[in-house]
Amino acid sequence: MKCILRIGVLTLVGVVLCLFIFIEFLLSDLNPDYDEKEVRQLQSGVMNAEELPSAFLEVYAQVSPIVTTKGILYDWALKNYDNQCPCLNVVGINHHLYYKNYWLFGNRYIMSLKLERMVSQEECLSFLVHHYDFLYGNTDIYGAARFYFDKDFNDLDRKEFATLAIMLRNSSLYNPKKRPELIEERLKELGID
Repeated sequence: MKCILRIGVLTLVGVVLCLFIFIEFLLSDLNPDYDEKEVRQLQSGVMNAEELPSAFLEVYAQVSPIVTTKGILYDWALKNYDNQCPCLNVVGINHHLYYKNYWLFGNRYIMSLKLERMVSQEECLSFLVHHYDFLYGNTDIYGAARFYFDKDFNDLDRKEFATLAIMLRNSSLYNPKKRPELIEERLKELGID
């Protein structure tokens, strides 16, 4: 019995060790499936994105708590789908990076983990809001602020910031022009008036 238990424990340790080594290989520069040049270009774009005002970051964190890619995977395992990972979303909007090796399980997550080693989640969020489709031809947050509120982005109030942050979850579902009741319901849930 002790022999079987010992073999089981050694097998489990071996599997965990192999999985750890495989994940580290996927994240390393030795992985031939990822072009470091593309990752560096994405990093450069993220780092050059215009910084967001702290008032928006505060509201965004209330609407969608920011976690890392590892945190998202952990939360999803626990069936918690409320949190957002801006770096994961940035990789998702850069389709050439996401679909390059679509056969490789977790390609988007590996790319996001690589990106997170170089930039912060706030930097990814800044890039994301400047490249996100807010509908009606508004592909950045400044255009969305003008279109939905007829104001400059920096002049928005807390509720308007929250509306744009909610739209970042799914702009088609949370469309203020077509479904204002969903926005109002979500704002009430969050206690934002």
